[in-house]
Amino acid sequence: MIEESLSPAQLLELLKAALPFSASVNKHALMAQSSSENRVIRNKQKLRIESLLDSGDFGGIVCTANLGGDKGVVAISLTHLRFEPSHPLYKQIRAYQIQRAKDLAAGRLTRDSRR
Repeated sequence: MIEESLSPAQLLELLKAALPFSASVNKHALMAQSSSENRVIRNKQKLRIESLLDSGDFGGIVCTANLGGDKGVVAISLTHLRFEPSHPLYKQIRAYQIQRAKDLAAGRLTRDSRR
């Protein structure tokens, strides 16, 4: 469970109220891109998160950011974003990310799982 008794749904609502906000991707998200020449997101690039959605236990909280120009929009899991400690929801986001990573590693999240 998320620190301070927040459920993923509660965190999602708080994050929606804080939109837009900035974040950058973590190293795992950078490595998941196909090749360095085709990367849409660069290391330490700040993304302006403009919308959020709940993709359920299987996908978690998903954030979208407009990359500008003809680069389009990227959708990325909250789990793969980095936030500045000064973000008002930093502790809650980190607690969510840590718990989600543990659940994923343990194989506890599937399409049919319920929290």
